[in-house]
Amino acid sequence: FMWYVRLCAPANANTVQAQYVAESPFLTIPEGRVGTVQVRVKNTGETTWRKGTSTEARIAVAGNSDAYAFLAQGWLAPDRPAAQDEPVVPPGENATFTFQVRGTRAGSFTIPLQGVIDAGAWMNDMGMFTVVAVQPAPARPTQRPHPSRSR
Repeated sequence: FMWYVRLCAPANANTVQAQYVAESPFLTIPEGRVGTVQVRVKNTGETTWRKGTSTEARIAVAGNSDAYAFLAQGWLAPDRPAAQDEPVVPPGENATFTFQVRGTRAGSFTIPLQGVIDAGAWMNDMGMFTVVAVQPAPARPTQRPHPSRSR
């Protein structure tokens, strides 16, 4: 019976919890290029996360901020980089979130991340973030006009 309750627990602040597991190395990409970020978290709550349903787990930019939307490449929304990759993540299992960023301008950008069930609640703050360093595009050589001959 307890197993059934855990699979069907409604998503709310009491049942939606997670623990940080790992993430891909911080990215360094050239301006104009795309890189991939992967984050893994463990479902430590009581709600099973089901892709494509109201209990789908997502990685959000903390605070619903769209301040990093300029880096978005195929994100679900300007403040939602990714949904869980796995079809079902029951309590005790890990979820993977994969998303891409595009180096639209040079600089170093620290993106604060937080898990969320949009139809339920924010996951506990795990202190997650990723860093994207975008290197400036190499300067293009300028062509100088050929000197004209004096006649």
